[in-house]
Amino acid sequence: MKKKNGFTVVELMVSFSLTLVIVYFLIQVVFLLKEIYVGNGVKSDLLNKEAVMNEIIYNDFRNKTVQMVNNCGKNCLLFYFDDNTNATLKINKEENTFHYGDYTTKLVTGSKFGDLDANVTTLTGIPVNKYDSFLQIKIPVNNVLIDGDYGVNAILQFNSRTTSIADVTLNGSDGSFLFLKGSSSMIVTDTYEEPGYFVVDQNGKLRSNDSRVTVSGEVGTSAGTYTITYTLVIDEKPVDTKTRTVIVQ
Repeated sequence: MKKKNGFTVVELMVSFSLTLVIVYFLIQVVFLLKEIYVGNGVKSDLLNKEAVMNEIIYNDFRNKTVQMVNNCGKNCLLFYFDDNTNATLKINKEENTFHYGDYTTKLVTGSKFGDLDANVTTLTGIPVNKYDSFLQIKIPVNNVLIDGDYGVNAILQFNSRTTSIADVTLNGSDGSFLFLKGSSSMIVTDTYEEPGYFVVDQNGKLRSNDSRVTVSGEVGTSAGTYTITYTLVIDEKPVDTKTRTVIVQ
């Protein structure tokens, strides 16, 4: 008897099933490769954005001295430098944009900002003429396709006694023109030395120890708590007042 050529129904079904399995795995490989390709592209873009945002901030931190930091609204900080310039750092979460000075950039598609956060850490036992504090600024950036934070993480080292940074707040601008150097609450174990103050003038410039400010109150040599009041007077009218509490131990 002659053997018939061709496939049986069972063989065809097995062959078809194997083909489907192979096609399925090939599709999975294609999707995986595409995911890796897209993911690597997005990650590369995120890393580039992260590097640029941090570098533009650090460029000022390296080349200038920050004298004061002031809150300028939700997710906004204003930096004043020793060369009479200033720069605003802010994010717009609705438009997904980052601004620092004259620089503006938009986040990669699928990314979003977290809230801007600023924290000050002041160390004790550091000599008067040395940097004793750190301002850490964080702006998280996350993407739906990639795990991790690709935002701003900048650290400024400064001398809290000669700047108005230690009391930086994100609770909202209060419209102040007068800012204390050092902290509004100080503890001294030896002779008190007045740190001074800054005034932001009508041109947005920072003036150190402006003569229009009157200072009242004294710090004694005996242990106790003392209060010093600073009042900015313009056209014979007080327009801004700050107080400093000094604890002598």
